[in-house]
Amino acid sequence: MIKIYKKINKTMNNLYGSCEIKNINDLNKPFLLCISDSDSFDKAIFGIIREGAHAARVYTTQENAAGFKIEKMPIDFLGIKRIENEEKIENELSKDFLLPFLKLHGLNKNSIMKQARKINLFTFGDGCITYKNSEKELFSGLCNEGFSKKEAEEILSQISLTALGTKEELSDLYATNIRFIDLCNIKTQNEKLREYGNILMRNKTLSMYCPIGKKNSYDYLFLGQGKYSAKDYLKDECPAKAAISAVVSFFLQNSLDNLKSNNLVRINRDVFTEPLYQYGANLKPLKETLSNLDSKIKYDDTPKYTKEEFSLRAELDTACKAIQKKQLLVKNREEENHELTEKVNTIITNIKKYSSETTYYQILIRSNLWHTNEEFLEEESDKEFRKKAIKKEKENKKSTKSGKTKTTKKSN
Repeated sequence: MIKIYKKINKTMNNLYGSCEIKNINDLNKPFLLCISDSDSFDKAIFGIIREGAHAARVYTTQENAAGFKIEKMPIDFLGIKRIENEEKIENELSKDFLLPFLKLHGLNKNSIMKQARKINLFTFGDGCITYKNSEKELFSGLCNEGFSKKEAEEILSQISLTALGTKEELSDLYATNIRFIDLCNIKTQNEKLREYGNILMRNKTLSMYCPIGKKNSYDYLFLGQGKYSAKDYLKDECPAKAAISAVVSFFLQNSLDNLKSNNLVRINRDVFTEPLYQYGANLKPLKETLSNLDSKIKYDDTPKYTKEEFSLRAELDTACKAIQKKQLLVKNREEENHELTEKVNTIITNIKKYSSETTYYQILIRSNLWHTNEEFLEEESDKEFRKKAIKKEKENKKSTKSGKTKTTKKSN
């Protein structure tokens, strides 16, 4: 089973800025589906959604960026969470989400291709493998609906994938995809990528990009900080930051352009050439490059935060984080109290089971778990009864032994 989450505006009623999508029909916008390599951990899932929005230059707590207001965006930012069961997440992603979304407006080829162009993916690490495996299911599903293999391939080519931090080969995908790889990170290295790294160092340049394979793939390779998280790919010191944002924003704007056009505004790997040339060649300082990019991204004239609004927005985020921490402390304390209460109840149950009523109340009174008059404390406890019983038993044994001795002497 999978759950789909959408990023929304943070408010005091929704401190985490997310909500669950329970019906595919509620998704009437193009979307950026963000997939982490840890699809069952909340921190990774909501973190990758935030980084996807960050890459699109939407305001996040990481950076004001272009400052687009998330609640006004004509794009949805989504994430998936795997709920443990026997079925693989990629099967469910295809069967329960992506294929039904493609078929939402019927099985006409043009209609399905337009739906495919609403689907944009943003992955980190092995998150791309989730889609890679899911695409096989999608291909089979389309063929089962009556499309030829060539038509199914054509439909899937309109899905975009931006993959960060993976050494997984993507050249066999039908989706139009670009892979960003930090060649300084040991987790994303293999023999071929190490050779690319040597080429960059010999040429004394930070990055290179090129088409891969025969179909829909591109690689953007760079010498970065060698760190391994989606957040690190979008820090100012990353040479690929502007290129990542340029590509993601291009895909999203293309999705919006398709909503306004009767004809499909197609994508293919050749469309990477312009944004990568403008924003991936490191010809200008990053700040200047990003500023130039932000001035060109419009998202159908989505409003941005003013400086004053940004300041208030930051204050709200700080307040939300503080409340989240307090709520977590309260939750942890409640859980601890519940555990302690359960332990005490278990102890009391066992005391009652193995003690007389008098001793049971004596223990509760001494432990301040029960308050009444102290008449039970004046009565003999089980321990005192046992002491007396043992003492009496010893005396009886002594008396019996003494009697036997006297009888033996008389007999003699």
